[in-house]
Amino acid sequence: ELADALGKQLGRRARPVQAQWDRLLEVLARGDVDVALNGIEVAPEKLRVCALSQPYYVAEQRLTVRAGDAWVPASVEDLRGKTVGTLPGSLAERTLVRVGADVRTYDGGQGEMFDDLRLGRTHAVLTDEPIARYYGAIDPALRVLDGAYGPVAYAIAVRKEDGALLAAVNAALDVLA
Repeated sequence: ELADALGKQLGRRARPVQAQWDRLLEVLARGDVDVALNGIEVAPEKLRVCALSQPYYVAEQRLTVRAGDAWVPASVEDLRGKTVGTLPGSLAERTLVRVGADVRTYDGGQGEMFDDLRLGRTHAVLTDEPIARYYGAIDPALRVLDGAYGPVAYAIAVRKEDGALLAAVNAALDVLA
């Protein structure tokens, strides 16, 4: 919906292009797309390879565990040494590495992370709130914990040299807000 609304504001037609989430900026850099839009997290390392719009969505990182487990971490530091699933290249992955968790990333998608948690292959999953709600909150075998593990903001990525497009994207986001 956002891509269509953005395209309308820019006088262009949105055209979805299939790519792995952690490879979206490569697809953008190759010129396969003019913008990358799918949960692109605002982070300094991304600004080295692209320009980012103002955030269009801000959420919290949330931790999901098995519903019946006695172990419930009180803080992100409690994940040290625990096997925790997340997406590659995400803020959650960097958070987990920083605290010393045994990080398992999933190129195949979010569903696999929650499957491994349900099957006991991991202790928890750390993801952005929308993913936790979609996969974890609806499953009675899983429990999304109260509390947040840090904010994450989503932006639209454009190539660094596309300053005019970035300005147009930001203006469109202002209109859509």
